[in-house]
Amino acid sequence: MEILLAIFLVFFFCFILYKTSEVLINSLKSVADDSILSKFLLASIFGGVATSLPELFIGISSAIDKKPEIAIGNALGSNIVDLALVVPLVILISGRGFYLSIKRIFLFVIFF
Repeated sequence: MEILLAIFLVFFFCFILYKTSEVLINSLKSVADDSILSKFLLASIFGGVATSLPELFIGISSAIDKKPEIAIGNALGSNIVDLALVVPLVILISGRGFYLSIKRIFLFVIFF
């Protein structure tokens, strides 16, 4: 019986997450239409804040508990996962590919 309840709750909260994400997307679209900011910029800002909040709370709680190694491990782990899993997955799903201009990178390193 507990397993059925757990399965039901997983599907229920997935549905809630889906509906709230629709509301969020529609709200971001209306804000972008009413302001000079683009939809991409607003989504990037919101996505950055939303993905950084868990690390912020873990950093604060590890500082309160006087265990800074938890915050360091969390920051390193989230960056490794972002670089190793999320970025390649986005590139594969988009189907556009990812091209680097070596000349640009070289000039960026020289001048900055």
